[in-house]
Amino acid sequence: MDKLLKILDNLGTPSLLVVGGFMVDRYVWGDVERISPEAPVPVLRVKREEDRLGGAGRVLHDLATLHARTHAVGVVGNDASGKYFRGALKRLKIDCDGLVSQDGHPTTLKVRLVARVQHVYRVDYQSDGPYSATVEERLLRHVERKLPLVKAVLISDYHSCLPATRTIQEMLRLARKAGVPALVDPARGADYRRYRRASVITPNRSEAASASGIAIHGLADAKAAARKLLCQLELDAVVVTLDKDGLLVVPRKGDPEHLPTRPRAVYDVTGAGDMVLALLGLAMAGGAGLREAAALANVAAGIEVEKMGAVPVTLNEIRSELADPEQAAVSKIKTPQEMIPILDEHRRRGETIAFTNGCFDLIHAGHISYLRFSRAQGDLLVAGLNSDRSVRALKGKDRPIQSQKERALILASLADVSYVVIFDEKTPLRLIKRLKPDVLIKGADWRDKGVVGAEFVEERGGKVVFAPYLDGLSTTDMIGRVLEKYGSKTRKG
Repeated sequence: MDKLLKILDNLGTPSLLVVGGFMVDRYVWGDVERISPEAPVPVLRVKREEDRLGGAGRVLHDLATLHARTHAVGVVGNDASGKYFRGALKRLKIDCDGLVSQDGHPTTLKVRLVARVQHVYRVDYQSDGPYSATVEERLLRHVERKLPLVKAVLISDYHSCLPATRTIQEMLRLARKAGVPALVDPARGADYRRYRRASVITPNRSEAASASGIAIHGLADAKAAARKLLCQLELDAVVVTLDKDGLLVVPRKGDPEHLPTRPRAVYDVTGAGDMVLALLGLAMAGGAGLREAAALANVAAGIEVEKMGAVPVTLNEIRSELADPEQAAVSKIKTPQEMIPILDEHRRRGETIAFTNGCFDLIHAGHISYLRFSRAQGDLLVAGLNSDRSVRALKGKDRPIQSQKERALILASLADVSYVVIFDEKTPLRLIKRLKPDVLIKGADWRDKGVVGAEFVEERGGKVVFAPYLDGLSTTDMIGRVLEKYGSKTRKG
C-alpha cells in the first residue's frame, strides 16, 4: 500500500488521448401513478431531468477529476446534445479540438426514463451508418497530431460511435510506432480483431467469455480466456474486470495475477469499467508498471461501485482507501457539506432518504433494532450523531462515555447505516434543513414530546415515522447495570 501511495502521489498531471464513442446520457425522473388510457403503458409524471457525459465521455470526466490533461478525439453531432457535450468538456478543461461532426450523424443520446429507482424505458437516438472517408481521415490526423503530446492512448469503444476497424487498426499502429501505450475498453459483441496489437484490453467477465469462446465460471476459466485473447490478438496484456471479484491481470511476460477487492456495502457497477480504463491509463502514463497500475485501478473501481451511478472518484478517496483499507466504515462518515452532493445524487436516482439522530453512546440491542427499523423506511439511512459537546449539553458532564470519533466509527460499521454525520447543536434541526430527508424516524417514546424537524420534513411532502420502543434498553440502563455489577470492584494486575 505504501508503494501504491507513493506512485499515486508522484503521478503528476500526465497527458492522455481518449478516442471514444462519445454520447450524452439523459435521465428523466418521475413517478408512475397510473396506466395510460391510450395504451397499456405506464404514464411517467416527470419531476426532473439531467444530462451527463455518457459513453467514453465518462472516461474523460474520470480523468479530469483525477487531474489528468486530456485530449478528446471522436465524433459528435451539430445538435443540442453535441453542444452540451462540447460545453461540458470545456468546463472540465478538456481539449476538444479533435471532435468532428458528420452530416446525418446526430450525437448519440440515451434517454432513461426512471420511476423513482426503477428504469421504465430507454430511448436511444443514434445513427449506425458508417462515417465518411473524410471523417475517418480527420480522426486519424487528429490522433497523429496529438500522439507527441501524450503518454497514453485510451480507446473506449462503443460500436455505433467509433470509426471502422481499419481506422482503429491504423490508430493502434500509429501509437505503437510512437512508443505510446494504447489501452482499449472493448465494445460488447465487437469483432476483437479490430483491437489487434493494442497494448492492453480491459474486457469484463462476459465480454472476455464471448470473445474467447470460453465460458467463465471461475478464475481458471478467466485466465484461459485471457491467454487465448493475448495470443490471438498479439497483445501485451489482458486485464479482465471481474466485478465483485476484482481484476485479473494476464501479461504476455510473467505470471497472471488476481487482484481481489474487498466486500462493499453498495454494489452498483455503473461506470466501474470506465474507471478501470481511466486509472489504468493514467497510472501507466505516469510511469507505473502494469501490475501497480492495475492495483490502483482496482482500488478506484472498488470505490466507484459504492457510488450511485457513474460518479467520478477523486484522488483523495483513493488515498484514503490505500492509507487505511481496513477501515471501510470511515468512508461513510461525512460532514454536512460533503453530504449535500451525495444526497443530490441519490435524489436524482429517485431514492428515498431516511434520517434519524441520537447520541448512540453505548450501542446495544435496542439501537440495533431501532436502526434496522429506520433503514427499512427508505432506500438509505443517514444517522445524525450528536458531537461530544452536544452530548454533554444534553446528558451532563459525565457523558458521553465514548468519544464522537469512536461512536461514529461504530455506527458506520453497521450495515443498516448508509452515512454518519456529526452535528454540534443540541438539536438536529439545522442538519435536517441542510440534508432535506424524505423520512424522519424517532422512537415511539417521542410521539407526544414533539419531534424536532417534523414540521420542516412534512412541509416538503415527507413524513415522520415512530419506531417501536423496547423497554429497558437504553444507554442509561446499561451504565446502571455495569455500575451495579462492577462499580464496587477493583481490577488488579
